[in-house]
Amino acid sequence: MSQTWVHEARIKVLNDARVKSEGRCVIYWMQKDQRSRDNWALVRAIELANQYEVPLVVAFFVWDGLKNAYLRHFEFMLRGLSEVAADLDRQQIGFVMRRDEPVHGIVALREELQALAVVTDQGYLRLAKRRRERAALALSVPLEAIDAAMIVPPAVLSDKQLYAAYIARPKLRDYSDEFLTNYPSLRVKVSWTLPLEGLEVARPDSILHQLRLDTSVGPVSQVSGMTGAEAVLKAFIKDGVARYKDDSNDPTASSTSQLSAYLHYGQLSAQRIAWELRHAPSYAANQDSTDKYLDELITWRELSTNFVCYNNNYDSYEGLPEWARKSLEIHANDEREFVYDLSQFEAGLTHDELWNAAQMEMTKSGRMHGYMRMYWAKKILEWTSSPQIAIDIAVYLNDKYELDGREPGGYAGILWAIGGLHDRPWFEREIYGQVRYMNYNGAKKKFNVPAYIAHVNDL
Repeated sequence: MSQTWVHEARIKVLNDARVKSEGRCVIYWMQKDQRSRDNWALVRAIELANQYEVPLVVAFFVWDGLKNAYLRHFEFMLRGLSEVAADLDRQQIGFVMRRDEPVHGIVALREELQALAVVTDQGYLRLAKRRRERAALALSVPLEAIDAAMIVPPAVLSDKQLYAAYIARPKLRDYSDEFLTNYPSLRVKVSWTLPLEGLEVARPDSILHQLRLDTSVGPVSQVSGMTGAEAVLKAFIKDGVARYKDDSNDPTASSTSQLSAYLHYGQLSAQRIAWELRHAPSYAANQDSTDKYLDELITWRELSTNFVCYNNNYDSYEGLPEWARKSLEIHANDEREFVYDLSQFEAGLTHDELWNAAQMEMTKSGRMHGYMRMYWAKKILEWTSSPQIAIDIAVYLNDKYELDGREPGGYAGILWAIGGLHDRPWFEREIYGQVRYMNYNGAKKKFNVPAYIAHVNDL
């Protein structure tokens, strides 16, 4: 392996193919980490291009052939990618976006451009891992997957599933100095100057009209892209983080970071967030509050990724810890005062105005406050005929409406709420068994419920 700025633990070589020395470029197959700065996969691709003195091309494949391709998610993603393309052009790096099944697309593009190697970013969910495995078998050149999304790569944190945050925290603390660094500033030695045939990335609306998307979930107003994400981070450092410790469970307090969608699409790196917070002039004054947020960003995010990496049932009942499954099964036949079906949940037609507001916040805005996500999922358990059905409904609604759907943290959060993942047994009660309980009265003690409902109604 050549000398690199990228920690060797971030680099995974996925096949045994050799570099084609006569190759004309390096390709960075961008997938999860959709940004042109603070990106270890891009750093590695630039290094390889410079090592072999060839230009670099970044490729992204838009694929609408999967089930549940919603307009909301594609619109947000494409707006962000238009900024990526413009920024790469300023860096003299080529960018091409094509409508194609990604594995077919990268293999065809590699042949077309005669690339000597391909770099991609690492994925953690089932589809993402299968896609990279298929590409590794199909490509005739090396494919390197770079862990660019996590601060500590999952394989470094543990080689097996961790069952609680208290196990992960000391490990992450030990690795902090090694992995929580700033990013290098690299430029390509050889510019890409040739035209590339693809979609008009500068015109997201034009691309959207070409795709077969489910338009029942429409776009949201939240700004997309790297610059927008960085502005939200700056605002959080200036105005939000000082209140995070005291107000993070209050959905009316506006003290959360609002960064989850940017993390999901890779428009902002968790490492950059942590670095800026740790080095902010206000860190000393706000250390307790900042550290509470960093625990969420680092410990719980890394723990969620550990879960999906080592438990293939991360979005189903089978992914729950054994103690929780046994407890829920004991109470499987407990009488439910209310039972709703998917359509009633989706339309926010329960008897609970607070739950309905949380559902409407998600359907309208593409996000839901973290405290309300816990309450929302636990009540689905309480108002369905089985925990299996509850998990299926929560996963479906989360992935359909949330901008940060299909994310490790979303799956881990649902299984935490419904089935005690990363939690401990609590006092036994009907329906919940030993799974932690939440109720409406508890919410009223934490925040102004009518104010939250009014806020959602005004969205």
